[in-house]
Amino acid sequence: MLSIPRLFAKAPTALGAALLLTVASSCSDFLKQDIRSQLTPDTYFANAGQAQAAIDGLYDNLRIMSSTDVGYGESLWVGLELFAQHATSLGQSQFNNQILNQTLDANNPYSSSMWNGAYYGIGAANLALARIPSVSMDETQKKALLGQAYFVRAFLYYHLVRLYGDVPLITAPVDGNSPDLYPARAATADVYKLIVSDLQAAESAGLPLVDRTGRITQSAAKSLLASVYLQMAGYPMQQTANYALAAAKAAEVIDAG
Repeated sequence: MLSIPRLFAKAPTALGAALLLTVASSCSDFLKQDIRSQLTPDTYFANAGQAQAAIDGLYDNLRIMSSTDVGYGESLWVGLELFAQHATSLGQSQFNNQILNQTLDANNPYSSSMWNGAYYGIGAANLALARIPSVSMDETQKKALLGQAYFVRAFLYYHLVRLYGDVPLITAPVDGNSPDLYPARAATADVYKLIVSDLQAAESAGLPLVDRTGRITQSAAKSLLASVYLQMAGYPMQQTANYALAAAKAAEVIDAG
């Protein structure tokens, strides 16, 4: 028979064991809870609002072409003027001197900033084009969102192919661990083929002819397509039949008012 002191000495031990078993049996359910505050490409495109937000984010990538440090605001036109020997630099910038001497490499920001910025936008457009089709939402709205994504991808590839010629042609989301992370360059003709296809998709996406808020429109798609046809008619493609296509597409924009 246990004495009173020994009985109380064993009570904490038994109570601790019971609590340990209770905690151990309940932990498995707790650890399986989803992390609701973390968004990933696989979980984000769940509704129409998120699809719209993804397209809204694409517009930031259009600023690449007009920003001061990357696009036509300074770096692009200055770099091209220096490279063509139409201008000179009196400063000590090593990057300017590389362009003047035509010894620039991938680390020169005049080249790398445009390249990296354009492919960042293309990657975002590819993700939207891959995920939005499976979103449950109004089909007319969905088609319009996809049309804007097609336009952004075409717009960025159009600038890349004119600046660099043959470039990697990426049309699907690329995972950071994918063997396709460093694809080979595609022929200029293949890049233009995608650009035309994307702009035709944007043109037929049901977008309005005019949008006073600054969003991509059917007229914008037609205008850019006319420019693409005109570019393809000259060097280096020299597909002169595209002169007529460029004129016809431009006429559609003019006639629409």
